Amino acid sequence: MRRGFVLFLSILVLGSGLPTVRAFQTGTSYMQALRHRQSAERKALRIQQKALKQTMKGPEYSRLERKRMKRQMKAERKLLRAGQRDERLSARERMRFAENNPDDLQF
Repeated sequence: MRRGFVLFLSILVLGSGLPTVRAFQTGTSYMQALRHRQSAERKALRIQQKALKQTMKGPEYSRLERKRMKRQMKAERKLLRAGQRDERLSARERMRFAENNPDDLQF
């Protein structure tokens, strides 16, 4: 029950309050907005994981469950970082393509 509430709360935090990237942004402003959005996503994940870690400190959770949750949180952070890195690389690639082909706007 508590775990479900924490997950619901984290989804709510991750989904709301993040700045949106406009489709017509180009170049540096697009990359800056992307970095800010990704930073906000990482911060939201840290907050969510900290809250989850606090709930797992209770005596009702075994050592094995805490270890499993710690591994899962680490995997979530790694997955988020990898996804954000791929997103940045593809954005850079699109920017280079747009610089070389000014007629084709990809943003």
